[in-house]
Amino acid sequence: MNNYFRTKALNLLRWYKKSLSPKIASRGIRCLYKPSCGDYAIIQFNDRPLIIAFIKTLLRLLSCNPINALIKENRQNG
Repeated sequence: MNNYFRTKALNLLRWYKKSLSPKIASRGIRCLYKPSCGDYAIIQFNDRPLIIAFIKTLLRLLSCNPINALIKENRQNG
């Protein structure tokens, strides 16, 4: 069962990197981290227990400056 969720998470991350990430980057929003947040998440889900990978990925995304910048931009424009 654990492998099922790991596979689904990795497939979702790969889809994000292939489909959504280029669209976000075309708006000038890029990840400031190396490796990128998407790559970091894939590494975590490959190397760590599922719950730890989820938590570490979530914390990384919450600290990502481009996401914070996008939220602030949406609040100012909305």
